[in-house]
Amino acid sequence: MLAALLATAVLGCDRAAPAPAARDADAAPSAREMEDGLDAVARLLEANRAREAEIVARKLLDASGGPGSASPRVLVATAKALLSRSQTQDERLTRDERRALAAESATLADRAASPTDAAADTLRFAALAAGVAGDQPGALRLYARALEREPNDAKTVFLAATVALAVGDLPRAGEFAARHAQLAPDDPWSAGLEARLALASGDAGRAIERATVAVSRDRAGL
Repeated sequence: MLAALLATAVLGCDRAAPAPAARDADAAPSAREMEDGLDAVARLLEANRAREAEIVARKLLDASGGPGSASPRVLVATAKALLSRSQTQDERLTRDERRALAAESATLADRAASPTDAAADTLRFAALAAGVAGDQPGALRLYARALEREPNDAKTVFLAATVALAVGDLPRAGEFAARHAQLAPDDPWSAGLEARLALASGDAGRAIERATVAVSRDRAGL
């Protein structure tokens, strides 16, 4: 019922307003309708109602002319709904269905991130979606682009270092780990990154030393 009400809102039916004049069913939604739809998707995701968020997001995507015509905001909203649903454990989805949702999410998010002036938040989400879909090199590329926009964002640096380690790019992992240590010298995860890098490089002694430091900074969290 909620999904139907939200879908109605996306199509511009406002009970508090006078009945609108009939219009072409293929007409593009107004700016207000788009904002209402995007807000509906965000609220549904906050409420952990990924399936309903997907329904509304797909309506927005279709009303926008599909992936090739939709704005980055619509692409990201749809990608978030799909990614959230792919990770929802209380639905009876097969592994292949989850993979398909994650792959579609990554494709839409990557399209949203394709403009050279894409926002850092868009790039970070696209990187996350790529990683969930199994495209670690793509995730690393997108995190690197996000860092071009916001070079001092420690969380992005950490994620970039983690992905670089995952793909075995130790030089870049070392670069990101060093940058994270500069940005957050007392963060236990800075020492944790250094431990993982040392372990990947075959330096067991340094790995143990840095892991010990990491645990001493946050024994409960690590």
